[in-house]
Amino acid sequence: MRIDDNVVARHPATIMGLLEAQGLTGADTAGWDSLKTRETETFRHRLRDYNRKAASLTHPVSCYTRYYRRYGKSYPVQLQMESVVLKARDIKAACLAVETMFLAEVRHGLLVAGHDTATLRGDFVLDAAAGGETFTTVSGQSRTLKADDLYLADGDVILSSVLEGQAQASSLTADSTDVLYCVYGVEGVTRTDMEAFFDDLRRYILTAYPHASVGCPAYHAAVPA
Repeated sequence: MRIDDNVVARHPATIMGLLEAQGLTGADTAGWDSLKTRETETFRHRLRDYNRKAASLTHPVSCYTRYYRRYGKSYPVQLQMESVVLKARDIKAACLAVETMFLAEVRHGLLVAGHDTATLRGDFVLDAAAGGETFTTVSGQSRTLKADDLYLADGDVILSSVLEGQAQASSLTADSTDVLYCVYGVEGVTRTDMEAFFDDLRRYILTAYPHASVGCPAYHAAVPA
């Protein structure tokens, strides 16, 4: 993966984490549901005294909160956390490949995108938008990137952005068997944060898909340490 000079100039503290998982077939739905229930109960207990303002100031959510506030927006993962904790909603998705991602995302507060590798060419670049670039989201809506928003592209195809989410073209479905998970580490998010996230994501994937092959995470920093 290449990091464009725009990112180095505008978001020098950015780090991107990537994890590939293959062979996501033969799902153990019962095993996954059991683990998901335990993990969710633990998460709710940990945040039993949840306060939105305090949570917004807690690392690493605070890193994303600062990013989103520059554009007058709320951090969507925090809203997902509140849905699980305050509204007692279950984590459900069209496929377990997405559910594993959502659970890890909520537990760790990091922003993640999941892409079906069968749709990818592998010419990845992390860039900062000039403003005006467009793509179609998972929900089928056309979105225009705002200036300086971080986004991941595969050649000239936008895969996802921090503010606008994931593209429809590479989205995960029940037929997806090979997945590339991408963590956007905005300023303040560390490799250590990502390592903890990927440890749990790996555990979730192998519980949901016992015969899957999960690679080692790769980390790309805009300005290497």
